[in-house]
Amino acid sequence: MIFRILFMNMSIKIIRDEDVFSENKFEPVNTWEKRETVRLVVVRSDKKISLMGNLVHDFLLLPGGGVDEGETLEDAVCCECKEEVGSTCLIPKEIAESKEFRARNSKEYETHCFVAQKGVDIDKDLRTDNEKNLQTYIKWVSVSEARQIYSKQVEQVQNGEVKYYNTAFNIIRDNYFFR
Repeated sequence: MIFRILFMNMSIKIIRDEDVFSENKFEPVNTWEKRETVRLVVVRSDKKISLMGNLVHDFLLLPGGGVDEGETLEDAVCCECKEEVGSTCLIPKEIAESKEFRARNSKEYETHCFVAQKGVDIDKDLRTDNEKNLQTYIKWVSVSEARQIYSKQVEQVQNGEVKYYNTAFNIIRDNYFFR
């Protein structure tokens, strides 16, 4: 069951396997390994937002990644923007948070979503080797296009058409953040 907690004007969404998959195939977890991550909605001057895709699957998600030890959330957001979007970001502001309990790998993700204005482009490709191997790319879309994309992707998750475990979780989480 998905529910929201209101804390300091920010809602926190709790997502578990049973919220994502129609069949729970995983054993109960006694100990969760915590992982803190960030996602960002980068807005260009023309009001289009960035979504990230890769050539392994045909899904678009919010750019973002893990928070390194000792790194602030804002620093992580700016680093991920440079790495994945290929630009600096301006005025990042946290807008939502989720806690995802992913039984397959016994991880509890605490994900913070930020909105930021796109800054200046960076000439150097700062993607990780894994992102380069997956051939990640950024697609700029309008808000109405993003709504259509997420509606379709959530429907695909609900119909069991998303074969990638983490991608299914990410679609549900990012849909919440986008809305």
